[in-house]
Amino acid sequence: MDKMITDLTRLGLSNPEAKVYINLLKKNSLTATEISRLAGINRTQTYDILPKLIQRGMCIETRGSVKRYFAVEPEKVLSSLEKELNEKKDVIKNLNSSLQELYDNNTNKKNPLDFLQVLSSRNSIISRVETLESETKEIVLAFNKPPYAMNIGSSNISQISNEIRKPEQESINSGVTFLSLYEIEPENISSFIKKMKYFEKIGEQVRISTYLPFKMFIFDNQTLMLALRNEADISLSFTTMIFEHSDFSKAMSGIFEIYWKQALTIEEYVQKNKKGE
Repeated sequence: MDKMITDLTRLGLSNPEAKVYINLLKKNSLTATEISRLAGINRTQTYDILPKLIQRGMCIETRGSVKRYFAVEPEKVLSSLEKELNEKKDVIKNLNSSLQELYDNNTNKKNPLDFLQVLSSRNSIISRVETLESETKEIVLAFNKPPYAMNIGSSNISQISNEIRKPEQESINSGVTFLSLYEIEPENISSFIKKMKYFEKIGEQVRISTYLPFKMFIFDNQTLMLALRNEADISLSFTTMIFEHSDFSKAMSGIFEIYWKQALTIEEYVQKNKKGE
């Protein structure tokens, strides 16, 4: 019986309505009190349900000193429900084309979650950075934090120039400003300084910080790429998110400015390091 009740509810009946109809099918006729007892629902609810079943064509009321109720033959009931469902299908089909036309003509439509993307693979992150760099018109702000993707040595500077930094170099050549903050790599200061001088050579404005809270790129104060250290899963060092949200990007640009003003130029850092400060 539970399955029959479930199936009837899938056809649009409420659970109590399905119980009343099934119990009516079991008897020749029943009073409201008897229905209430057999279906396990209170009398007030029973009196609310019976008129709805009569309206649906599932139940008949006979008048007398005591009102009695009869179930309508299931074949007739199901045939009526099928007709009702077919009519709803026609309405849905016709309505779909009308609503779709309104949606397609809306030139300003945009999913409210379209401003956020989450990237998981290294290749997808690199590809997205390169695309954003190529689309940037004015300025890129960057928090660069270890681990860095490259180790510059005499053997691989040309590789980095031709492959890893090619999109950035093309953007710089087109007039885009790159303000790049780098967190110190204390384990190999000489190699770190070599990297900084190389990045400055290709056109970045470089400053050095003892600490940056996260990896971040901001493109034209419109698009923000943020990489947060993943403390829940050590197999993923960073979770990278992209926000196409100008207000958020501008707010984070303010944070960048604070760190930029506190950071050192390469020359200032070299001098400070020589003094052992």
